[in-house]
Amino acid sequence: MPEAPSPTETGCQPKPQREPLPHLQFLIIAIMGPKKMSGRDIREAMKVRGAHKTKAAAYQLFARMVDAGLLEGDWEEWLEDGETYRRKVFKVTGEGHLASERTRDFFERPLVAMPGVATC
Repeated sequence: MPEAPSPTETGCQPKPQREPLPHLQFLIIAIMGPKKMSGRDIREAMKVRGAHKTKAAAYQLFARMVDAGLLEGDWEEWLEDGETYRRKVFKVTGEGHLASERTRDFFERPLVAMPGVATC
């Protein structure tokens, strides 16, 4: 029976292991869980946890997370006293939850001693 071609022979490369999420992205997904939340509410929850961001910086971070497929963003409108109000709301995507799980798994793995590196 012929031997299967190697990945380099077929042009296929194994998928690279994705890096853990940056700490603020991990925090945002942990804060939100399965809930849909406004950007304002997310910022307030971040601030309570010691991760204060300006409105501009927070919304840039949210936009990067939407672009990466970690969050979905939408506008929510409501009428109050004859005035129409809008706010941006976000929801964690399936990919966002998976990325959060991969990050948690990465940091919960036991440290493996590397040759020549002290472990204490």
